[in-house]
Order: sequence, then structure tokens, then C-alpha cells
Amino acid sequence: MQLGKYELRNGNFTQAIEKFNTAINVEPGLYEGYYLRGFAKYQLDDFVGAEQDFSSAINIYPFLEEMFFYRAVMRDKLLNIAGALEDYQKAIEMDSTDGRVYLNRAITLLSLNQYQAAINDCNQTIRLRMKDNNIYVIRGAAKAGLKNYNDAILDFNKVITRNPKNVFAHIQRGIVWTSMEKKDSALNDFNFVIKIDSTNGPALFQRAFLYIQDTKYNAALADLNKVIRLAPYNASAYFNRAILKGAMNNFEGALEDYNKVLTMNSNNIQGYYNRGGINYKMGNKKAALKDYDKAIELYPRFADAYYNRSLIEKELNNIHASMEDYKKSEALKHADNTSNNDSINFSEGIRLMQLTSLSNDFENNNGNGPDSRIQYNHIDIAPQPIFCGTLFPDKNKKVRVYDTRARRHYYGDAVVLINNEEDIDKKKIEQKITQLDSIIAKTGGTSSNYTEKAMLYSDIKKYNESIPTYDKAISIDSSSAIAYFSRANTRFKALKLQHSFDDQTETQVTLSANGKNTVSQKNAFDPSYQLVLNDYSKTLSLDSYFKYAWFNRANVKLIMSDYSGALDDLTKALACDAEFAEAYYNRALILLFLKDFTQACTDLSKAGELGVVDSYNVMKRYCNK
Repeated sequence: MQLGKYELRNGNFTQAIEKFNTAINVEPGLYEGYYLRGFAKYQLDDFVGAEQDFSSAINIYPFLEEMFFYRAVMRDKLLNIAGALEDYQKAIEMDSTDGRVYLNRAITLLSLNQYQAAINDCNQTIRLRMKDNNIYVIRGAAKAGLKNYNDAILDFNKVITRNPKNVFAHIQRGIVWTSMEKKDSALNDFNFVIKIDSTNGPALFQRAFLYIQDTKYNAALADLNKVIRLAPYNASAYFNRAILKGAMNNFEGALEDYNKVLTMNSNNIQGYYNRGGINYKMGNKKAALKDYDKAIELYPRFADAYYNRSLIEKELNNIHASMEDYKKSEALKHADNTSNNDSINFSEGIRLMQLTSLSNDFENNNGNGPDSRIQYNHIDIAPQPIFCGTLFPDKNKKVRVYDTRARRHYYGDAVVLINNEEDIDKKKIEQKITQLDSIIAKTGGTSSNYTEKAMLYSDIKKYNESIPTYDKAISIDSSSAIAYFSRANTRFKALKLQHSFDDQTETQVTLSANGKNTVSQKNAFDPSYQLVLNDYSKTLSLDSYFKYAWFNRANVKLIMSDYSGALDDLTKALACDAEFAEAYYNRALILLFLKDFTQACTDLSKAGELGVVDSYNVMKRYCNK
């Protein structure tokens, strides 16, 4: 536990998680391990895992206000607003003097347009004498929401008087100046911030919005382009750039940006609605209909989507459907105008916020610890590679050991495996091959001798010599699990090399908003992959507990576009070992591709917890809406 705390203090969050994992395994009944691990996950933007860990800590010891507070913050970020508000209230009941709780609840209420309630929480924070200038900024934003613009400006001025370089206050004041149509004052505030920090995303974003209002489209485009360069996963920036490109009649560019928005926020109804409009303008009425269908599926009270869909249906001579959609649109508009049920409106507000919220992250990797902002690193998202046996493991690389002492169909006590490229000592391998040749010449050779020789050939990429050598090993012992497994690995690597010359590569799980399959068709129908699959299947018939065979076979099925089969194999691998990090990661990527975001993000959190650091980057892109 102390080692974990040390790593946490020094910003080494992945190492801290590793240490807390050990502490939890040793003493699973102590809340502190879960609580601190949750805090480390929070720093890596793993809100799913952090919320789960805070919940585990609370289940063990439900008497600390701070744990409810942090779980509320996580639930807010996960758009579980009802759960967040419940936790904030619980934290206040346990300690009514913690100003942080009121301030953070005010931010949540502000996002729900509950302006007066947000102001009340800010006032309570001030009464508690919490020293944080942001209290006045949040209260000012809430006052602006009530259109009390002059009072809002007074709050922002109070902060700026105390700290003239408070960029948050300048930006919020600029937003209010914009609402008051005092554009010169707004521009001065945004320019002031940008002069201090030319990479300030929120200021650039708001200045772009101001430029759009003044039809200075090229200037607005330049600012939004810069925001996206600085924060490439900011869906709000793509969304607004798409609107701007549409206004500039760059419909192809707008469509591309809406696709990116929906890749990052797949349930965003406004993204589908706007993309539907762009598709219509481009003459693609069927695609527009699909977008309106999706928007209505996600939010059946979306009156404007029904109306636009009715117009397209009319143009397609589907008069009955057009009339029904028009009637539905009018009925919804009437219901919205006459509804006085506050509880329904509040719950609808939460639901609508969840369906219109866009990731709005302006941050980049500028933390202090070695991996404090690791989630912002740019990586190519691809499945974890297959595991292969090795006779000469690199001491500097992570290896896995599969205990075969209680297993039949193996030659030794263990199989040593890797799933990364090693620095090969070719001379050492060739010397070992010579030794094996000498043994085979004298004794005729065993299946084990031929299997080792074939693995060595594979290590130095002599695949054409490796495969026949495996064949010889299997002809001597047709029940050798490691021979079938290793032959499958070699065939897989040979195919991968072959396709690289044909501009084909091992499949990548490409996540796209339109759901198009990007798996190489040449790979998918190459009959040689069936041979690889057969060898893994034979291995598993000999040893159904060999998790690495399940894992590797899943990779082959993924290439063959058998997504359900790949998921099933990865689930079986996890049944063999519930701590199999790479299996969680690969399963998550397939689930993301299939748009099952809830389970995918849970798997990514677990993979990150178990050491696959790329998980944090993928979560940053696809889980933190």
C-alpha cells in the first residue's frame, strides 16, 4: 500500500495501480486499496474503473464523505447525473461543511440548466469561506443562464480584479459579452487569453464562434483547425467545424467532420440530425433518412427530426409515412409547449443532455509525472498481437509462462511465450539448430526435437523450412499441443509477411461512424487462414485450458470477419484466466467496432488496471463522453 501511495504522489499512476492491485489481492477487505486505486484511475481519465473502485470502497466502508464526493464526480463525467446528484447529497449529509461538494454540484446543475439551484450552491460555498475564485466564475455563468448578464459580469470582474490573468474568468466574461452583443468586448477577452497562451483551446473555440457570428468564416476555420490540432479528440470542435463547413458549402468536409463526431459520440442525436441535413444537400436522400431514423430511435421526442424526415418521404412519394411523421412532429411540438410537469421536464432534460453531450476536452499531454497524461498520447489502435512460444526469451521483455506440469500433450514443465518482437541473436539460434541437427542425425529425433527446430526457424523468419519441420514433429507425435500451436503461429506470421508485400496487413479494428467494415477482403478470404484456424482448434481439442490458443484463434477469426466467434474465443480465454489483460483489450476493441460501448469501456478499464496502458488512450477517445 505504501509503495502505491509513493507512486501516486509522484504522478506514476499506472505503477500506482499495479501496487494497489497487489495490496487488494493481499487484503481484499480493506477499502483503502480500492479508494486509492480509483483515484489513480481518475487521474488517467478511466472514469468507468474509478467509479467501480469508489463503489467497492463504499461497499466495504460507507462512512467517508470524500468517497461519495469522488464517486459523484465520476458519475457526473459518465453522465449518470441522477447517481451523481444522489452521491453529492449523501456527501453533504455526512459533512455539510465541505465546499467542494457544493461547488461541484453547482457545475453539474449548471450543465442541466438548473441555474438558480447552481447559484444557491455557489452561495453556500461562499458562506463556507472556501477560497476558490472559480466559485464566482461558476455563479456568474449561472446568472448568465438566467440572463442576469450585468450581475454575471460583476462576478467575473471580481475574479479578474483579484487575479487579472485568470483565463477562466476572461473566457466566461467573453461568452457573456457575446450574449450581450458586445462583440468588441468579447473579442478583447478572448484575445487577451490567447496572447497569454496561444494554445488555449477554449479561448480559440469561443473566438471562432464569435467569428462565425460575424461571418468571418476563414478566421473561424483557422481557430477551429488549431483547436483540433491541439485536442484531436474534441468532438465539439469537429461539430462546430462541420457546421462552419456546411455554411461555406463544403459539404464533403462537413460530412467528414460529422462522421468524426459520431465516431467519438455515437449516441449524439444532433450529430445524426445535422449529418442528415448534409446528406440531403448532397443529394443522398437515403443516407439522410437513415440519419433521421437514428436520431428518432435515440430520442423519440425529436420533433424536428420527424419533420425533416416527413419532407424527404414526401419527395420519395411515400405520402402516408410523410403525413404520419408530420403529424407526430406537430403533436410533439404542442406537447412540449403545454407541458408543466417539472419532474418530467427534469428527467427529460437529463436524457436529452446525455444524447446531445459532446466530448469537449481541450487538454493535451502536459502533466508532470512520467505517465500522468498517458491517455493523451497518440497511438494506432490495433489488437494486441498473438502469443508465440520462445526458446530464448529476452530478459528485458515481458514473458508469460504457461505451467504444463499437470497437462498432457506437452514435452516440458512450462511453455514460455511472448507477444512482442524480440532482438534475435541469429548466430545463437543457428548454433542451436546445428546442435538439434546433430541429435536428430544420431537418434532419429523426437517430436520435441523437430518442434524446437521449427520454432527456431520461425524466429529467424525461415518459414518455408519451419512448416515442414513442424509437419515432421506432428507425424511423430500427432497429439503434441505445442507443435500444432507453434505451427499455427508460424503460418500466421508467414501470411502476415506475405500480405505486407501485397499492401495487405493484419486486420486493424477501425472504428468508423458509418460502421463500414474495413477488414481486408483479401485477408478475409485467404484460405490459408483456415489452416491457421485448424491448428489452433486442434491445440484446443488437446488442451481446452490453453488460454493463449483461445486468444490467438480470436485474432484469426477477427481477420476472417468472424466477430462473434472472436468475441466467444476471447471470453473463453478470460474464463481460463480472469486476469488476462490482452484478452480484455482485444475484446474491448471488437465491442467498440460493434458499438457496444458500455461493455467495451468496462473491458478497457480492466485491461488498463492489469497493465495494458494503451487502454487509457482508447478510453479517452471512446468512453469519456
